[in-house]
Amino acid sequence: MSEQHERKPGTFVVTKAYRRFTEMCDACRYARFVGLGYGPPGTGKTESAKYYAQWNYIKPFLPDPLITFTGRSAVDGLYPYKPFTFASASLDAPIQECRTVFYTPPVTGAPGRIEKEVLTLFAAFSYLVEAANQHHQGREEFLVTRRYPPLIELLIVDEANRLRDAGLEQIRDIADRGEVGLVSTSHARIGQAIETRATTLLAHWICA
Repeated sequence: MSEQHERKPGTFVVTKAYRRFTEMCDACRYARFVGLGYGPPGTGKTESAKYYAQWNYIKPFLPDPLITFTGRSAVDGLYPYKPFTFASASLDAPIQECRTVFYTPPVTGAPGRIEKEVLTLFAAFSYLVEAANQHHQGREEFLVTRRYPPLIELLIVDEANRLRDAGLEQIRDIADRGEVGLVSTSHARIGQAIETRATTLLAHWICA
């Protein structure tokens, strides 16, 4: 288990299955692989993914209407203030160390909507991590949001079984263009195209 996960607080119980999940995510993150994790509902896939991504630190700073916007100007509008300068900001939240984006697709969604949501999430994530870095270093500089920020190393797509083949191809294309690793979790087998690619790169992680 990597150092960043050992020091995270919370009630999450680190199991043997989670350690295997961590190994898979680390491999996908550093080598830009594609990994698949699947198992029955209720076996901890979602919680494992959120814990790995440290998503409990990021999510409180994401505006509710985030998925309805896209582009830098829209994200600038969502954050008219420096996110970490207000009194309620958690100063000990290690957001500057986060490098993984967690995304749950809609039950039904066209590839265009999926692309819009993921890229907007990327932009907001980039903004927050850059702001956290500046706050940690005591700097005040212009914050930049990017469609494919270099700070993102891994995209985890939860409930990937919701996606049709076109949606899966869209997710894979985003990972390719952004040069990020990709991990999909599901309670069922998913599209053959992405499974074939994942099989050639990394063995499946099956949540027992």
